Amino acid sequence: MLLSEICKDFIVLSSDVDESSSYNLPYLECVKDLAKKKAQKIFDNHKDDVVIGADTIVVFNDKIIHKPIDEQDAYHILKMLSNNEHLVLTAYCICYKDKQIVKVVTSKVKFFKLNDDTIYKYIREKKPLDKAGAYGIQDSSKEYPIVESFTGSYTNIVGLPIESLYRDLKDLKII
Repeated sequence: MLLSEICKDFIVLSSDVDESSSYNLPYLECVKDLAKKKAQKIFDNHKDDVVIGADTIVVFNDKIIHKPIDEQDAYHILKMLSNNEHLVLTAYCICYKDKQIVKVVTSKVKFFKLNDDTIYKYIREKKPLDKAGAYGIQDSSKEYPIVESFTGSYTNIVGLPIESLYRDLKDLKII
């Protein structure tokens, strides 16, 4: 878990937020809204704690690419991202006492040109249905050559921009 790189004492709680209402917003506002909703829902019941909510989206051609609904959808998403660049945006919201900090970190990812065999093998073996954009950068390897290059924060692409989050927690004197 990425958070363990900067904090050893934490618990993970699911916020069970309805995400669909945020999808009508422009993608930058959407990802911020989701992070805020997730953090606020937990913070409402944990006012004495530091609460961090986060959400990650993939954006291609100015459109949000959601988690795939099934393997066929995952195939279409990966085929679309093949040999192209896309953005990965992660928003996080820190709720602490009377403060709320919301940040968005953006990274750019370039995919190799993916053939059908690579895509089907990846879907079958890595099960990307729970991942925005139908992939995890941490899965890209010689065996699964998906990501050709990226710019920005690697941990952002994984799902939590640790470098930026660490600076904000330090500024708040939490760590």
